[in-house]
Amino acid sequence: MRKGAGRLMVSITLGNALSLVLPGILVILAFGHFDVTVESLLKSPANLTAVESGVLVAMAGLAGGVIDALRRVTLDQLLPRTSESIYGYLTVENLPLFEAGVENSYKYYTFYANLAFAALILLLVRLTTGARGPVDAALVITTLVVGYAAKVQHGWFLAFANGFIEVEKRHQEKGGP
Repeated sequence: MRKGAGRLMVSITLGNALSLVLPGILVILAFGHFDVTVESLLKSPANLTAVESGVLVAMAGLAGGVIDALRRVTLDQLLPRTSESIYGYLTVENLPLFEAGVENSYKYYTFYANLAFAALILLLVRLTTGARGPVDAALVITTLVVGYAAKVQHGWFLAFANGFIEVEKRHQEKGGP
């Protein structure tokens, strides 16, 4: 096992959880009023038991997973990709560098994009159910700003991935690690 690999895996797992749970909270806020039980939990958050809090966090994770899947089958299909798969160039030696690139760019892209999708869903539900107010303007701004941040982060990750591939191609041509 690589030195520090356990620490890095914990960090990646935390990043995954945050990119799912936090956007999932917005989805619960969007659809919570359609379910009496969830609505009652959301109306009195200070009175939640540990079990109820755990259930809401699990629901947020699941809702965030749906948002993540929605992002993967929509936005991810529209954005540019590397010309070839980066995975063919991974080795034991360069894996920490690859993981750092994922942690520093791709995880932020997934978080921002998931958050933008969730904010958009919350806005659409509010608008279709008749809820109107200053929160809607904030949701429009949030969706636009965080959506743009996702685009920027994706560009940075794509630049990293393409650079990674080029460097590894040169190493392979020279016969080095």
